[in-house]
Amino acid sequence: MPPGRLPVPRSEKGGPQVGLIRSIPVETFIQMACR
Repeated sequence: MPPGRLPVPRSEKGGPQVGLIRSIPVETFIQMACR
């Protein structure tokens, strides 16, 4: 793994937002997106 890069599980290869969506409720995510 190259230095200066955060280790990201292969399951979250879609990006950091994928991990956030999984950790927070869908309703909260919808409210954040509607802002």
